[in-house]
Amino acid sequence: TTPTPTPTPTVGPPPQRCLPVYKTTLQLNGAPLALAAAENRILGSLMDINAIAVMDGNDGSYIGSHSSGGRLPNDIVIWNGLYFVSNREDSLVSAFDLATGEQQRSFAVDQDPESMTITEQGELYVAHSALDAVSVYDARSGQKLRSIAAPGSPAFVYATRDTVWVARQNGSEGLWGLRLGGSVVVTVPETPPGAGYITEDLVTGLLYVSYPDLGKIYEIDPAQLRVTNVIAAPGSPRGLLVQPSLRTLYAVDVQGDRLLAMNQADGQLLAQIPLGAQSDEFGGRGLVYLDGSLYVSNDADHSITAFDLPACANQ
Repeated sequence: TTPTPTPTPTVGPPPQRCLPVYKTTLQLNGAPLALAAAENRILGSLMDINAIAVMDGNDGSYIGSHSSGGRLPNDIVIWNGLYFVSNREDSLVSAFDLATGEQQRSFAVDQDPESMTITEQGELYVAHSALDAVSVYDARSGQKLRSIAAPGSPAFVYATRDTVWVARQNGSEGLWGLRLGGSVVVTVPETPPGAGYITEDLVTGLLYVSYPDLGKIYEIDPAQLRVTNVIAAPGSPRGLLVQPSLRTLYAVDVQGDRLLAMNQADGQLLAQIPLGAQSDEFGGRGLVYLDGSLYVSNDADHSITAFDLPACANQ
């Protein structure tokens, strides 16, 4: 008898049960902008009331809020048991203990601090679109280390292992890279200006950059400094997050108030999941993952939506 051939496995989108499952909505007393998560804490900057919201990462419950240490809190980054908050109106960065929420120190930074990112070594990079510059500080002392000219209104920064990536709002190349430890600039050709967010696949090292005004997400190979894919996304994608084990790319569509789930391999749209209301100017900037759950900030209705991410059938 002729043996029956073994079927060749086909690679397709993640199984349906890999998609986010709604868990709860946390109502806050202010408008959340950025989110950050580490250990057992989820943090959100409440820009309209100069406060930081604190949530329990174990059960997702709302613990409370405390002063941001300044006015108009924007971004939050976590490093070495501390979280740092950029307060735009005061040009001030405040540092808090992650376990207790107690303020440890604050230090002055250059005018109008926006996005921040921090390296493993504790160098804090701050974007200043009004100054066409990125400033760098020692997170331990608050001492300014250097200022790097970045023409084109740098509005977002993101640190990888050896480079800080800068999204510019104007210029021929929208994405720049600053090699750590200095001011050496590399550029990624064919990246337009106007990026809204940058994230990384921590397994492959690929970068994903959103363009809300274009309705596109660029996949970039940072080692080769080239664009490897352009994903068309519905609406205006801003906040991004990659779950490598699920082979899924998530984006917050601020135009449609929804979370987009896409197949990371080919950009195929897998699901459109309702969120709370997002404003055009500030929405879609808070999207984090912690211990099997996904959290999304909804600035226009003062809430955070939480989802469970069940394990895939084939994981």
